[in-house]
Amino acid sequence: MTTPLHHEARPRALALELTKGCNLRCGYCYYGTREAAYDPSTSMSLETAQRAVDRLFDDATHGEIPHLHLFGGEPLLNFPLVSATVEYAASQARRRSTGMTFELTTNGTLLTPSIGEFLNKHGVSVGISFDGPSEIQDVTRPAPSGRGSHAQAEPRIKEFLASRVGTPLLARTHASVVLSRRFPKIREIVTYMESLGFTKVVVSPATDSGPDGFRAEDIPTLVEAFDDAAKDWHARKKAGQSPLYAHFEDLSRRALSGTRKTSPCGGGRDYLGVSADGSVYLCYRFFEDAEFKMGSLKDGISTAVTERLDATTVDHRTDCRSCWARHYCGGNCHHDNLKATGDAATPNPVHCEVFRHTMGLTLEMLADLESRGLGGGVPPSPYMNDPPLPTAAWKPLAASDLHRRPIGDELLVYHPTTHAVVNLNATACAILALCDGSRDVPSLVAELMKTFAAPEELLLKETEILLYDLQRKGVVS
Repeated sequence: MTTPLHHEARPRALALELTKGCNLRCGYCYYGTREAAYDPSTSMSLETAQRAVDRLFDDATHGEIPHLHLFGGEPLLNFPLVSATVEYAASQARRRSTGMTFELTTNGTLLTPSIGEFLNKHGVSVGISFDGPSEIQDVTRPAPSGRGSHAQAEPRIKEFLASRVGTPLLARTHASVVLSRRFPKIREIVTYMESLGFTKVVVSPATDSGPDGFRAEDIPTLVEAFDDAAKDWHARKKAGQSPLYAHFEDLSRRALSGTRKTSPCGGGRDYLGVSADGSVYLCYRFFEDAEFKMGSLKDGISTAVTERLDATTVDHRTDCRSCWARHYCGGNCHHDNLKATGDAATPNPVHCEVFRHTMGLTLEMLADLESRGLGGGVPPSPYMNDPPLPTAAWKPLAASDLHRRPIGDELLVYHPTTHAVVNLNATACAILALCDGSRDVPSLVAELMKTFAAPEELLLKETEILLYDLQRKGVVS
């Protein structure tokens, strides 16, 4: 008996569990506790994979290109299914006069020239799960025998990357690193990945309860590692170079887009996970977890799980609603939260501390780049409706939930409600500090004249201009 549908989900992207089998035993892997973990005989049928492809095409709106994520386990353990699925999707795209994009996640140990040739031919984006030098990789990603995997993976990865040099596919290939508390060296890992030929590196701190997972007491060490990585990112940006490390690139895009996130990701909306038996889950991390099952390809996909999670957005959650960075974060990964706190809607406190710190760093670096005329810059406020001009009788009041980040003699101010970011010099800082709702504009200027040796007329003009801008952005009212 199937669960009655609330609404039928219409995914734009599906992640397929092509096989549960894996040739590695990564210590932090969430797969290990599952019933059929690592069983290579448990694979998706070609019929189920084709049904997933058909579902994507059938649900796509006009002009939309669906996306297929080839996942596992280790999907290259069943490369015949990988190739058959891609070829079927490509043939259906031609028949429908449209397209489909592909992504493959692999640990790199099974890559061969012939597999690389196939992936290149079909334009498959590839994420390679690899943790770095042998002293890290061999500890965090061992084989079932306990032996390290670095010697097997590294030469195959280098050969595969070399096959993409000079093509757009190189930029669509990234290293996916799980950062261990035993080796919290982001900058060193990114530098090593660059030496292999990667142009993009994604680093995710481990959150398991084992020896690799970060705990509250590790936050200072983790923050220090991010600070070091930020210096490298900032230096490359100032030099006009493209940084490899994706974390600050992603946060920059979030800031500059002006988009206010109320949920962490597209999981359960336009991106769903399909397990080997055709069941559909919030995302691939929740395979076999009945609480996050959304239906099946055969019987339909309900949005009940998504609606349950959406009932408490970041503006309603106790742990999120007072956080200044909530609309950049969205509440953190549901699975990470569940593992850390036992509740998908209660954020991992380690993530919270690190995200606030790195988001603040990002805003600071963007402000610096803007001051140097290097592009990027402080994100604009999405609120463009012009308010009335300030009058002499107006008593400006600063918003109560502003996040302030000192940068030398200047101040970076972020308003989590309007998503506005303002970089203030010393004079502007003094003006904002006086906006307590008790002073009208002339009184405010009189206070400023006690500190700044400038003509009253000039101070009045600068104050009115600043207050008007801050009012437009919701920073003062």
